[in-house]
Amino acid sequence: MQTLRSLVLVACSLALVLPSTASQVGEAATEPCCRASDNPSQDTVCISAREMKSRITVVQALKPPCCSQHFDKSGIVYASVAFTPEGKVSAFRILKGEPFGSAALSAALPSWTFRGFGDTRKGRPVCGPLVVRYHLSDHTTSVKLLSSLPADMH
Repeated sequence: MQTLRSLVLVACSLALVLPSTASQVGEAATEPCCRASDNPSQDTVCISAREMKSRITVVQALKPPCCSQHFDKSGIVYASVAFTPEGKVSAFRILKGEPFGSAALSAALPSWTFRGFGDTRKGRPVCGPLVVRYHLSDHTTSVKLLSSLPADMH
């Protein structure tokens, strides 16, 4: 019992003393910088969902699934998106979302473009979270970019 108590005390002490290695610029300590690919570049600039939203220059419309009748779906898709210094999407991974919205965003994302940086981050790949609220129906589609993931999706 004494050994177990000592191990727990040491583990708690180490957790308080050692710095978190998961922390990256613009992200919470529990979130990795980029989950768009398994091997992100070491010089990748990590940005927040708010900054991702502000850097998007072209948004390709989402399309409802083929052959749908009376289709009407709304929701939120959460993704990690990496883009090149030129603003082209280089990788993405859907992290949360309903299948129809996730599939529609997956089809559209390669056509989206982002504004690069003109400061010290110029010429470096960029990655961050993207939160998209969508509505897909037979007659209309809409996309709204959100600055953060809603609390009920955490």
